[in-house]
Amino acid sequence: MKTRLKSLLNRPVLSIVLLAIILNMVVEILSRHSVIDGFVYLATNPLVFLNNALIIFLTLIIALLFKRRLFTIVVISGVWLGLGIANCVLLNMRITPLGAKDFKVLMSAFDIVGMYLNTWQVILIVAAIIFVIIYLIRFWLHAPKSQRNLFKSTIVVVVSFVVVFSCLTFSINTNALATTFVNLPIAYDQNGFVYCFSCSVFDTGIKRPVNYSQAAVAEIINEINNKSTAKSSIVGAMGIASTNGSSSQAETSLTDTDKATDQKPNVIFVQMESFFDMDYLKNLQFSTDPTPNFNSLMANYQSGLLTVPVVGAGTANTEFEVLTGMSSNNFGPGEYPFNTVLQEKTCESLAYILKSQGYGTHAIHDHRAAFYGRNVVYANLGFDTFTSVEYMQNVERTPEGWAKDNVLTDEIFKALNSTKGGDFVFTVSVQGHGQYPTESLNSLEGMEYANGIDITGITDEATLNQYEYFAYQAHEMDQFIGDLTTALDNYDEPTVVVIYGDHLPNLNIKAEDLSNDNIFQTEYVIWSNYSFGSDNVDENLTSYQLSSKLLGELSLKGGIMTALNQNNADDPNYMNQMKMLSYDMLYGQNYCYNGAALRPTYLKLGIDDITVGSIEYQVGSKAEEYGATDKIYLYVHGQNFTKYSDVFINGEKISTKFIDNTTLRVKATQLKVGDIITVCQMDKGRTVLSESKPYTVAEIADLATLEQQLADRVAASEQRQLQREQQSEDETNTDTLQQGIEDLATKQE
Repeated sequence: MKTRLKSLLNRPVLSIVLLAIILNMVVEILSRHSVIDGFVYLATNPLVFLNNALIIFLTLIIALLFKRRLFTIVVISGVWLGLGIANCVLLNMRITPLGAKDFKVLMSAFDIVGMYLNTWQVILIVAAIIFVIIYLIRFWLHAPKSQRNLFKSTIVVVVSFVVVFSCLTFSINTNALATTFVNLPIAYDQNGFVYCFSCSVFDTGIKRPVNYSQAAVAEIINEINNKSTAKSSIVGAMGIASTNGSSSQAETSLTDTDKATDQKPNVIFVQMESFFDMDYLKNLQFSTDPTPNFNSLMANYQSGLLTVPVVGAGTANTEFEVLTGMSSNNFGPGEYPFNTVLQEKTCESLAYILKSQGYGTHAIHDHRAAFYGRNVVYANLGFDTFTSVEYMQNVERTPEGWAKDNVLTDEIFKALNSTKGGDFVFTVSVQGHGQYPTESLNSLEGMEYANGIDITGITDEATLNQYEYFAYQAHEMDQFIGDLTTALDNYDEPTVVVIYGDHLPNLNIKAEDLSNDNIFQTEYVIWSNYSFGSDNVDENLTSYQLSSKLLGELSLKGGIMTALNQNNADDPNYMNQMKMLSYDMLYGQNYCYNGAALRPTYLKLGIDDITVGSIEYQVGSKAEEYGATDKIYLYVHGQNFTKYSDVFINGEKISTKFIDNTTLRVKATQLKVGDIITVCQMDKGRTVLSESKPYTVAEIADLATLEQQLADRVAASEQRQLQREQQSEDETNTDTLQQGIEDLATKQE
């Protein structure tokens, strides 16, 4: 065996070929969570398997250019194996497989890792990473150096690149490999992990259409105008370019106010995390309807099925489609535009459209502001304010640590009442988020007496527990829907609410488990506290058509994508036209606006201002039972503090204790007249989201004097304690002596 292995290592190209095949098989087995399925994949898709192995081979063959050839091969192999393991683990948490874009949200993921992994799992992962790093360092120091002919090795590498790219081109041209991934999980399953992941590395953004030009964009817009039944409204709102070459006013019309004389309705969107009607599960029965309020709305108001771009995860892409009217499928595989182009580029959106008509625009999300980069993206989508969990009071949590949605009702009304005119409020919920625990509902902390919903039709206990947990959370989310609509029904302003689920939950639901046979469909309903629009005609939509439908029902001005979705949905070139316009707006020359650009808004985080009003020193209590004291604290008083508020003194962060929404406590430090105190809202990643206006110290007590007073008080307290103890001891001795006298008297009697 040693002889054969040595012989193989002396033939590096052959050994790399064999290693690539083995690695690809291991990665596919991990991806499919089954050894058998891995070999079935090889047997049924040999050409696809070969192409995936060739990609791995291409990365390994580079090792021929290095003296430490074996070390390089081990490192590259480890990367592929690590990606396979990461994908395997990720697929246990969500349905969407691993893509290169996931590494862009890696820092955000650290915030929620505790909701998926327990402490020991995190420790083991960290220990494994440390072990691998130490091993690689030692291996580098002791790895053998191979003899190499650089010229010959370069020729081999170049030829390998030509051969591999020729094979990939052939497979793509013969449709053996796909280039467009409409359904990401299915694409990975059919095309292999290695190929799809590699595409996600290099395929980003929207590819430039072959016929992209100013004339091509103008042709689409003219067609939209010709079909539109409200041409003047569309042109007036968004400044659509016309063939006569007139100057567009897009930049102005999207930022200036044009309030109507009649009061326009408030528009509220509520995107519910993993929310859907569980009655769509064909083989399950429920002791109680988990979502009675939502189902009642569905039966009495405009509603329908909503086709979304993701399943089990990927909230931000449904959010992107609803806000922009664009399809996220035009971007790279698994790409989140929130984490790529929208970090730097503005985009036509529902917020910009309504802002141009005098609306205040507000976003609300009961999770971190920085998750999916929303604290940056929302400014590029036209929002005035963004209230994240860092700015919310009295947030309740699920056993898995997600904020409960009942906090959203007050935040929505706070946004509505923050302006005099109409408001657009885009709300993203989080309560229904996975991972769903496999323990029974009543065994979870804080839910010992929970009145759950009994489910029949599932035999596996762990799976049953997950479904019952989700049903319980969905029921509480449904209560939020009921509370919100009841409160808005009595609100004195006309208001329309659009409620929909962002995707199905990650419960390993398959198409055959659903009565609608589609894992990419949730539901939507349009509710209002007044009569408007059409005769409650139900309609199935895609998420990028939802806002266009609402604007049409409300007879409100729309944008370019609105007009496209309203008028060209039945056109055979509809999706190509959408891709052309999307590319022009986000990556092209803005021909649709005659070169004009939207300006980012000034995004205020939180509705209410966080202010510092006064400061004072106080003595903290150590032993309440006898009044001893041991510390001096500095108390900062103000308004609208939360558990995410931290005190900064002269720009330096001080460890802060949240007392209530008007008081924060920090360890005493000697302040000077002129020192600056601010209160900052901090992301869990320790990013400063916003800060209060500075508070300048005008006068302050001397800390040394306070410390002496504290020492005197501590000494006095200790003296009092000693006196109490002495008194207690004397009383004990007296009792003992008295008892002895009584015992002696008893004996004498």
